[in-house]
Amino acid sequence: MYLAELEIKKFRCLEEISFYFQPGLNVIVGENNTGKSALIDALRLILSLGTGKRDIFASEDDLHHDSKAKTTDNFFEIHATFEKLSIEEQGQFSLCLAPTIGKDVAQIHMRFEIIKKNGRNRPRTIVWGGEKEGENIPFEILDGIRSVYLEALRDAQVGLKPGRKSRISRLLHLIVPSSEKSSELEELVKSAHENIEKGDLLRQAKKEINSRLKGITGEFMAQSADLRFSPPEFRKIAESIRALVGYKVPLDLEENGLGYNNLLYIATVLGELQQAKATDEIDLAVLLIEEPESHLHPHMQTVLIDYLQSLLPQGEQDSDNNLATENNHSKNTENIGKENLSKDSSSIPVQVFVTSHSPVLASRVDLDSLNIIYFGKDNSITSYPIANCPLEPEEKQYLRRFLDVTKAQLFFARGVFLVEGISEALLLPELARILGHPYPLDKLGISIVNVQSLGFKNFVKLFQEKALLIPAVLVTDADPKPDVFPENFEIKEMSETAKNLQKHEVGFLKVCLAVKTLEYDLALAGNAQYMAKAYKKIRPQKGGDMEQAISKGNNNWEKAKAFWHNFDTKDKAKFAQELAQSLACEIADFKVPPYVQNAINYVINAINGKANSQN
Repeated sequence: MYLAELEIKKFRCLEEISFYFQPGLNVIVGENNTGKSALIDALRLILSLGTGKRDIFASEDDLHHDSKAKTTDNFFEIHATFEKLSIEEQGQFSLCLAPTIGKDVAQIHMRFEIIKKNGRNRPRTIVWGGEKEGENIPFEILDGIRSVYLEALRDAQVGLKPGRKSRISRLLHLIVPSSEKSSELEELVKSAHENIEKGDLLRQAKKEINSRLKGITGEFMAQSADLRFSPPEFRKIAESIRALVGYKVPLDLEENGLGYNNLLYIATVLGELQQAKATDEIDLAVLLIEEPESHLHPHMQTVLIDYLQSLLPQGEQDSDNNLATENNHSKNTENIGKENLSKDSSSIPVQVFVTSHSPVLASRVDLDSLNIIYFGKDNSITSYPIANCPLEPEEKQYLRRFLDVTKAQLFFARGVFLVEGISEALLLPELARILGHPYPLDKLGISIVNVQSLGFKNFVKLFQEKALLIPAVLVTDADPKPDVFPENFEIKEMSETAKNLQKHEVGFLKVCLAVKTLEYDLALAGNAQYMAKAYKKIRPQKGGDMEQAISKGNNNWEKAKAFWHNFDTKDKAKFAQELAQSLACEIADFKVPPYVQNAINYVINAINGKANSQN
């Protein structure tokens, strides 16, 4: 079984939102204050309703609040849907089954509310199972769900050091579940203790203590002291074990950096969960990690996320594609495909939920594992699982290969420019500044993604009406025939590729086309002389010829043609870099072509509109 859906109502900053999850790894990414920690705590609440120890409880502070931190409701609800229950698990959760959704589907519901009684606020928690609200279900039913939470600023040393709360101790208790096995270990330790107690070391120490004790108490009140180890109980033995880690020689945790200590902590917790699952102690093992990238350099982040992805056995992956047909509820998990990952043959299924701000992780994980949480329409917090995006298999494969750390920033953005090449990526920030926008694009949360020419079709589906509801602009060229040089900014001819891209202008995605190319449109706007000066810095001879040709032009159209005839498109990147530098330092009256103005203003105004509605 696995947690397939979580519906949250009126919980902290989350007013009403649903999340859809996959077996194995789920990575929730988004900017700050979009509710990622609230989601994790909602998971902790609903998954820890059994009779075991709990580290989180619902309180009045969890009630929904507005932007001014004023409480707006007297209740919150969390509804969890689990899918793919085995026959045994269907028996365990018989009071929670939801047969109209699917024969192997169960639901657990929780409502926390504040009741006014005798003038005082009284908290009440109601838990029920199945499709209809009824009597509370016994908490013993929920003992089969085990979750472990690793907070963002976790102290690995505290969790791994010897003591009653040691995670090492918990792991050892699962590895040695029977009293017979623990007795064998206790006998070994007892025998070792007895041999040490008989040795010269303790005998000499006892002699020193007793001789002085006799002097202190006197002959009449003298007592005899002895030195012995604590009773060799398995619990105390397990609590005394300490963890070490290091490259060549294992070192004490105090001698290591925070990154490796965190990895050791995660490894220990995973071992604990998998041992519990292997010994049939639990039905569902869940690991909740906030910001696993903490204290890890990029390469180690990729190694960690690759391992977390490998926790789902291959058999589970192969059957994911059949989920949508097995249950009507699985409409939100259609077209799910997973890449093959190397597996540890001893691996036990663990469902992992990760929140992250790391584009390294976002670019590394399987797209179907990604769940984007962001400020959507009317500034409301919205969730979108990439598994829902209607990408064709070849489009998904392209994105998997193409999304590096820089491009994966689009999953954290409030607005996105999808540009054709490096020239647009270099020049757009400067052109936005020239238009009078006071803040740099990155400070507005806007990402510029260079999709490298014809890669647009693989990205546009991410920004359709039922996908990511954030403003996005596809900035590219109309690309008319080479011998066509428009006299103004009215598009009269375009390539078939440009026509097809225009068809994707739906939802929050806008398409803005140059009448010919970026460079030609910049020149046509009246900037040819500035552009020739910048080009001359990288190509002195050709730049000089360009300046002369432009000087003979009678209007912007003739000057734009003169620029284009003397411009070598192989120099696009170097020229854009030089022109961007000139715009930043030298040129004061540069003109921005209409299609670029439309693109920049659309995204920035949309973002400002959301910001204004928030205030």
